[in-house]
Amino acid sequence: MVRKKKTATGLTNTIRSSLLSNREDIMRQNSRKKRGKSAHDSGTSLEKKIESLCFWYRDDENPEWELIRNYEGVTKSEGRQKQTQFTSVVNSCDFSFWTSNNFGFVMGGMIEVKNRQSNRINKTTLSHHQKDQLIRLEKLGHLGLVLVCLVENEIERCFLVPITYWWRGKKTSHNCDDLSVIGYELSFIKINDDHGREILVPDILTGIKKIDAEGGYKELPKEYNKNYDNKKLHPQRAQYSTIDDELRDITIDLDTDD
Repeated sequence: MVRKKKTATGLTNTIRSSLLSNREDIMRQNSRKKRGKSAHDSGTSLEKKIESLCFWYRDDENPEWELIRNYEGVTKSEGRQKQTQFTSVVNSCDFSFWTSNNFGFVMGGMIEVKNRQSNRINKTTLSHHQKDQLIRLEKLGHLGLVLVCLVENEIERCFLVPITYWWRGKKTSHNCDDLSVIGYELSFIKINDDHGREILVPDILTGIKKIDAEGGYKELPKEYNKNYDNKKLHPQRAQYSTIDDELRDITIDLDTDD
């Protein structure tokens, strides 16, 4: 069987899928698509749980914070046969939050949610606009956080990781051990979703309260003192890493005595 394939240059070349090397390439492509769909589905499931958490806290008589979901900007268009929809803008990170006067230096921030059904997550899972937005929040004196949930030995574990710590350590990815060092492990609380079903969700508010009570992010062991994005870790691409420049000007005033 012969199939046509367009290359990145727009030229058309012929791939004979009967060749072993080409069959392996096709299998790898399909595997990447399946992994991407699995990551998307698991992430969407976690986002819906956090969305239920947003409504859960709105019933409090004396609310401690406001957590909202930032929905994707979608545009619909009519074609000849059916209606289609597509993302029309660059989306914000998944959630925004603001805190009450009971907090110290924490006034608000944004959270990007990442979920994997394994015990590892790559540093590159953050898109460039998600990274840039969370860094801007930190430069404004707010919190830019990544909520990461992994599965270790069939047990789900969730962590809040400051964006300023996301690239710490000389590894291209993080496992639960790494996340417990650079982030804050969260316990789970039971709430009811929109259908009245009891679900377990990570206790994000307690994690933010811990950061606030300590007056800032915790200190890290010296092996996690420096930032290494995946470009920086690759000898041939190290000159293209901009992570140190991007994070250089982040200084949060932790003095709350004024």
